[in-house]
Amino acid sequence: MTNKRHLAVPDALMLAMLFVSFAVPSCATFRSIEDKIAHNLPAITSDLGDVRSVVGSAETWLDAYFARHPNPDAQGQVAADVIRVNDAIDGVQAIARAVGDLDGASAQAALSELWNAYQAFAALARTFGAKVGAMPPGERRVGQGGSGAPVALPRAQDFRIMDSLKVRPAQ
Repeated sequence: MTNKRHLAVPDALMLAMLFVSFAVPSCATFRSIEDKIAHNLPAITSDLGDVRSVVGSAETWLDAYFARHPNPDAQGQVAADVIRVNDAIDGVQAIARAVGDLDGASAQAALSELWNAYQAFAALARTFGAKVGAMPPGERRVGQGGSGAPVALPRAQDFRIMDSLKVRPAQ
């Protein structure tokens, strides 16, 4: 008769607890992430809202432009660029909600995509008369003169959210 040792329930429970203690981060780690989210998320959300607001206002201006100067191909490209910017904003927001900051590699990649998407949108808007340039501090929104006046868009680097981008893509 061979002596086979089977794990008793208490032994298996001890092994499971040991595994969990190494595999699951501590409560302090979760608390740290919760604190970062609570501290950083409102500002990140507000900053991303600025970008979304600018793009939305510029899209409205472009819609009015295209009502006067129809161009289905260009209108399709504008729509695609708006979707790309909004998707990039959603990506940054999702990462910020998950980890509470924009320091990690995935957050930096998402910010880089937002930079590139906004740059493409602003360049396209410029071809239809939008003015893209430096905005004074505090002026982060689209400026519209009168009816049909060119829209003024900030540069990508003028958005506060872009201060979190460690390495800026080529301009």
